[in-house]
Amino acid sequence: MLVQGVQQGDLPGGQLPSRPGGFLLRQPLARPQRRVRLATSAGGGARECADWLLERLPALLGANDTPQQLVLTPGPPRDAQRRNPGLRLPATGLVLDSLILAVLEQKVTVLEARRAWRFLIRRYGEPAPGPRSDLRGAPSARQWALIPSWDWHRAGVDSKRADTIQRAVRLAPRLVEASAMTSADAHARLMTVPGIGIWTAAETLQRSNGDPDAVSVGDFHLANSSSSRCVQISPGRHLKEVLWSASPSIRQQKR
Repeated sequence: MLVQGVQQGDLPGGQLPSRPGGFLLRQPLARPQRRVRLATSAGGGARECADWLLERLPALLGANDTPQQLVLTPGPPRDAQRRNPGLRLPATGLVLDSLILAVLEQKVTVLEARRAWRFLIRRYGEPAPGPRSDLRGAPSARQWALIPSWDWHRAGVDSKRADTIQRAVRLAPRLVEASAMTSADAHARLMTVPGIGIWTAAETLQRSNGDPDAVSVGDFHLANSSSSRCVQISPGRHLKEVLWSASPSIRQQKR
């Protein structure tokens, strides 16, 4: 099996996902269909990183997803499902990285959020192994906690979002446990942090857990596209009511 690695551009700001043993970089050999070389940072062992990758590989490729359980009635969603029969939701397992990026995306455009992410990763991320000097790994929870207020400001991150991230990284050991929880429990765990609501929790768990029931409630574009293209909503009925029976995360919020 060919193991596709992370290159600059695959993740925002040239970021590499962090590992328990450091950072991992794929370097293809002469016959990439048969093997790859794993380059690790100075702080990580090659075997530990390789074991992490092999353990996570099925989930990264969407093996934990169960698309056959999604039975749709005739309409645009089922047409899209039929056009993409092999579509699966990957799960990175990296709750903290996904959460921080989701917090940066609160109340701003994607471009603003990615610009802030890029600035912080380039300034505080650990250099990745290999010949590329522009590749960085995301900071550890401790490194995030040590970022001074003026660099949050230089990154364009207001104090509310910066404070939310600071609270989250202090609770990192508890938050990362959400990667092994059910959808409702994972949402509840993340939302114990002030500043993290249902939208941020859903955006996080879509990426870290591959959660198909994590609906980004309150997202302007979701409401427009879902109500006009995917479901029929009678006058006076809110999109949240339509999605109620399908999403445990929305039920959790109402409780």
